[in-house]
Formats: sequence, C-alpha cells, structure tokens
Amino acid sequence: MDALRRAVVPQDLRAARRQRQRRRCPALLSCGFVILAGVLVGRLYNQGEALERTWTAGWKSWSIAYLAAWALFGTGYLLRARRFPKVLTWLGTISFSVYLLHIPLQRTVEPLVGVPPQPSSTLGRIAWTVIYLGIVPTVSYLIYGLVEVPMQCLGRRVQEPADRLRAPTVPVTPSVPATPVAPAVAVTAARMGVPQSATAVGELSAAAPRPARISTRPRVDLLTRDRPASAPD
Repeated sequence: MDALRRAVVPQDLRAARRQRQRRRCPALLSCGFVILAGVLVGRLYNQGEALERTWTAGWKSWSIAYLAAWALFGTGYLLRARRFPKVLTWLGTISFSVYLLHIPLQRTVEPLVGVPPQPSSTLGRIAWTVIYLGIVPTVSYLIYGLVEVPMQCLGRRVQEPADRLRAPTVPVTPSVPATPVAPAVAVTAARMGVPQSATAVGELSAAAPRPARISTRPRVDLLTRDRPASAPD
C-alpha cells in the first residue's frame, strides 16, 4: 500500500506538503504569542484612566473581548470553504469603513445624544449601544459606496497604464499542437510521473511506420522452381 501511494502521489506534491507543515509550527507559535500578549496588556495596563479610553469596565472585559475576537477569526478561517450569510458578507464589505469611522463617529455622536462615555445606568448603556451600532454601519455603508468604491475604480484606471508600461515584451513563439494521448497511456504515465509530452512522443514513435526489411536470400522464381532442366542441344 505504501509503494502504491508513493507511485500515485507525485514527488513535488509531497515536498510542498512537507514545506507547509514546516511553516505551520512557527505560525502557530506566533499566533499564541500575540494572543498571550494581548491578554497580558489588558491585565497590566487597562486600569484607572485607561478605562475611559478603551471604554471597558476592567481588564477582564478587555481580555475577554480580545479572546472573543480571536475565536471569531479562527471560526471564520475554519469555515472559509462554506457559504456565509449575506449579512456577514455585507459587514465584511464595509469592514474597512467601519474600522476608520467607529472612533470619529463615537466622538461625534456622544455630545449630540447627551450620553457620557460610560453611562451610569444599564438602560443608558443599552440605549447608547443600540444608537451607536445603528449609526456606524449606516454611515460606513454610505462612505463605502460614495468614497471607497469610486476611489478603487480610479486606482485601477491609473494602475492599468503603468502595468502595461512595466510589462516586459516577450516574443511570441508558434505553439506546436500536442499529440493526443490515449486514456490508458495517459493514466499510466500520470501514475509513473511521466510528462504528457513525453507520452505523446512515445506514442508517435510507436505509431510511425517501420522500415521494411531487405532480404538477402536469392530470389527463386515460382514458375521455374519445379521445372526440370532442359537437355542441352
């Protein structure tokens, strides 16, 4: 079974798989270090006056929210091959605008609605959260459609001529049509790791007519082979 697996799986595929495994360990260690550092930052620095800047009740709320963000990111990465709901796709589309606008909108809306940075009552906190979460996606969607999309289109139009100027000119060589390969020969060649072009050349040489052999035996006439020799006159 092991010999069959080695014959079927190409050598380059096994090398790529080993390379991905070697890269996975440093990536996991880096992610673990960043997660631990974020939790420790909340424990060491999210105290006193820093609570007003982070808008949290304590270091535990900061650390739990930080871990929840990583858990959400990991869940999305594991489910990347599945189809997401349209609401999540829409949030992903405007995520950059949300990232840029959530702090300016917070500082703008606070004096307008008369809610302090940390409302004293639970009802006030719920009201402020609902208002804030309603305003941020709405404004972010408007900025995405009015600013981000037009700027992306403009950037593509400016970038295309520059790409054409930097692109090297490659001489065009006439392509040789490939010789069709029989299915059985193609499957055997794929398992043995033989390129398709080599298989086509082999079939072409096998299908070529062979030169006729030249016989060196003396020619015997079938009409005179059994005829007796005539007597001399």
